[in-house]
Amino acid sequence: MSDKSDIDFEDFNHLVNGIYDAALDAEQWRPFMRQLVEMFNAKSCMLRIQHITEQQVGGWISHNMDPAFQALYREHFVTVDPIPKILEQHPLGTVLQSDADFPDNYRAGEFFNDYIKPQQMDFLAGSILTNNESHIALLGVQRPESIGRYSAREMLMLEIITPHMQRAVQLNQQLNQLEEKVHLANKALDRLPIGVVFVDANARPLYVNRKFEKLMGIKCLTIKCGKLVASTASKTNQLNKLIYQASSIENKQGGSITIENEERSQSLNILVTPVSPSACSRLGNDNAQVVAALFISTVGQQRELPVTVLKELYGLTNAEAQLAASLANGESLDSYADKQGVSKNTLRNQLKACFNKTGVNRQAELVTLVLSGIPALSEDATNFSFDDGATS
Repeated sequence: MSDKSDIDFEDFNHLVNGIYDAALDAEQWRPFMRQLVEMFNAKSCMLRIQHITEQQVGGWISHNMDPAFQALYREHFVTVDPIPKILEQHPLGTVLQSDADFPDNYRAGEFFNDYIKPQQMDFLAGSILTNNESHIALLGVQRPESIGRYSAREMLMLEIITPHMQRAVQLNQQLNQLEEKVHLANKALDRLPIGVVFVDANARPLYVNRKFEKLMGIKCLTIKCGKLVASTASKTNQLNKLIYQASSIENKQGGSITIENEERSQSLNILVTPVSPSACSRLGNDNAQVVAALFISTVGQQRELPVTVLKELYGLTNAEAQLAASLANGESLDSYADKQGVSKNTLRNQLKACFNKTGVNRQAELVTLVLSGIPALSEDATNFSFDDGATS
């Protein structure tokens, strides 16, 4: 029996570095696989995700495995492969060697004789890295009978790196989920009928959606030298002040502003709201420098949001849903109070009720929720049934 003193520290360190490089960048799995084959004097190796209930292969990263046999595995051999069930009988992460730990009938079956042996993978060492209700992740290194079984030192090395492989696979999956979340959130933002800009405290845009890129064409607001600039110096200063207020540590608050272009032919309504890290993440941007979100629409062209749908989705009253829709369209509490003829205190109570029912804590988060939700994502507002009292 080998012990850890038999392990070459340089080899171990090299392997572990390769594992965590791959954890952060999935493209690095392939060079790691080559490294694993060389270090274990193997012919081939693989990291495979298998969906349990469907008996299908998900991701598959390998080195020096025959693509034709891989296709055959997906088509047929995945249904007769006994290895996952053999490995599942042992604690997660246990490293096994086929000639020593597999059942006696393993070499007599169809899988070994028609799939394993033709590929010269007679001696296999591996383990299950993850195992849940939906899928398993398997690691395996394979070599032909001419090389022989794995030594105690090789098995120990595989045993030592397996926990690192488990963490790397989990980290890969988490990063993939985050990337998919960000991708979907950005895609949703690009479908919004209003412009959205995330800015830092110096009015530098860190994210803009496609609608804002189109709105820059009317020359009310643009980006110069990496900063947002309005059509006049006065309006630029007002906008900067709102962004500064939104970034205040002690008392974050935003506000609204209307900016005309130089010809006074068109103008934009801009709502500036503070952004919390959780709201920023929900919108698909985890940049710690983001302090405010700007929601931008052309004056006179604001779009109705389906109040009836908002009521049903979040359990809002008619008045609460109308308030949420108006705020999402860039209207301020002051202007909405004047338009509706109600007190700001009444609106604050309605806003608080919206927070409680939707699970948010700030006006910016409510706007985020409404604008990134299902009702706002349709390019054709007629797809929804509108409440007659909806606020545009």
